[in-house]
Amino acid sequence: MRRIFAWILPLLLLLPIVLVGQAGAQGTGSSLTQTARTSEEKVEFAEAAVSEMRTASKEVARMLEAAEREKDNARIQCLSKKLATIRALVEVSETSASTMKQAFGTGETVVADHEYRKVAIALVKVRQFRAEAEACGGTSGQSGATSVSLVDAGVAYTDEEAPVEAGDEAIPDPPPLSQFQ
Repeated sequence: MRRIFAWILPLLLLLPIVLVGQAGAQGTGSSLTQTARTSEEKVEFAEAAVSEMRTASKEVARMLEAAEREKDNARIQCLSKKLATIRALVEVSETSASTMKQAFGTGETVVADHEYRKVAIALVKVRQFRAEAEACGGTSGQSGATSVSLVDAGVAYTDEEAPVEAGDEAIPDPPPLSQFQ
């Protein structure tokens, strides 16, 4: 499980970065880089973003503790996944913020801007996961009976494909799936 998480998490984190990089390469400009223009503003943004992410991590951890006290297994599982993802994003953001500060110090603005984008994207994702964590175990989509309505759109069936009607007496057995039974 840990090996799978070690591969999936970096891929999930790199996907938004690649997409933002493509949008910037197309000349559309990135709203992330327009928010903070100077290196000092970008460093301040990164620090505030990491602080907000840490706070979100603590809030989700409190939600998880409450779910554990209530012994709500479905909510515990949902919150555990969200908390693990948020913690990973916080860790990546802390590293990126530190790397960004060093890059600005050495004059490597391309590297610094890249790390800034990583922090900004991580902040958006943490906000999303925090909102999803609040919805964990909620009533939306989990209560009540499910009903399915089928609408016949005038599809012509062959005799073999015709849907089974209530009261049909001679329903043939399906063909065997395998010769090894």
